Amino acid sequence: MASVWVSASWERLPGLLGISIGLLLTGLALSSLVSGRFAFSVPAPGDNPFKSRPGGGFTLMLSMFASWTALAILGLPEMILALLGFAIDQPLLGWSALVVGIGLGAGLLIVGVRWGGKILDERGTELLVQLQRQK
Repeated sequence: MASVWVSASWERLPGLLGISIGLLLTGLALSSLVSGRFAFSVPAPGDNPFKSRPGGGFTLMLSMFASWTALAILGLPEMILALLGFAIDQPLLGWSALVVGIGLGAGLLIVGVRWGGKILDERGTELLVQLQRQK
């Protein structure tokens, strides 16, 4: 939030925090879902971290695109409130964005962790077999 300090526009801080916190919590919720559903190949310990393993590139790109799209859609409420507040210079909308970002993000995080845990419990053995095949 150094931009708020440098520009001395402290009235925008609640809106920016609402967007940031909301997207962080929503992203954590989505990552819980995606990690319970998909297993991606990564370099083995000791291997070059920039080495790409064959296969899975398209699936990885597709899941990342879907995750980013879902994050953008789920983060729209706080983004719209904050950006509208910035546009019409209404700090109250920034505070509303902060409340919505924290509330909606926390709710989505709870749902995402529970749903992702349920998916992981159901697919645990399948994911373990899939990971063992990738070695």
